[in-house]
Amino acid sequence: MDLKKINYLYFDMFSKRTSFFFNNQEKMGSYFGLFLTVLYIFFLLLLFIYSLILTVKRKEIRVYDSSMYSQKMPTITINSNNLYFAFGIEHPLTNLRFIDETIYYPQILFIDRIKENGEFKTITKKVLDFERCKEENFGEDYQHFFLKGELNSSYCLKDFNYNLTLAGGYKYEQMTYIRIKLLQCTNTSENNNHCKPKEEIERYLTNGYFSILVNLFKY
Repeated sequence: MDLKKINYLYFDMFSKRTSFFFNNQEKMGSYFGLFLTVLYIFFLLLLFIYSLILTVKRKEIRVYDSSMYSQKMPTITINSNNLYFAFGIEHPLTNLRFIDETIYYPQILFIDRIKENGEFKTITKKVLDFERCKEENFGEDYQHFFLKGELNSSYCLKDFNYNLTLAGGYKYEQMTYIRIKLLQCTNTSENNNHCKPKEEIERYLTNGYFSILVNLFKY
């Protein structure tokens, strides 16, 4: 064997299959085979474009979704140890919550509803008192999350002696929840007509955002 004629690039750690060559090509082709190959690629592209159009138009697309609910009605008591929240309207320029009763004021309702004949019926609706938030009303393990004075510009529940419990939902026979309403200031004799001009109030309420901070403690 003439070692000079050995091409060391032919050495490979993997085995090579045995092949037949014709005109320096490993396999022979024909015009008919080329036609079938082109036809195969054409139909694949056509199928891809058709599927893409259906996806964009959202036709013939089935989406399956399922939810699992506990058989036992979920409940959680609202107090400073379990669940507490602060809310307010954000200033249009600073995006910081602010309190200004000459612009708006909140109303907090606790609503208890039960299902009768497949429809919910309200059996209790209670107006809850509110106040400026106080850091000490939040759990000690969470007070360090707030900036100094941040909560002073937010509203919170004033009293926990209501023994409020959130429970249920639309899938259950009972549902208790809290509804927060933000009402714009309206001049009356009771508030001594102290509201800001209507245009200014609308500017704050239209361009501002409602934000709520919820702390769910260990339960």
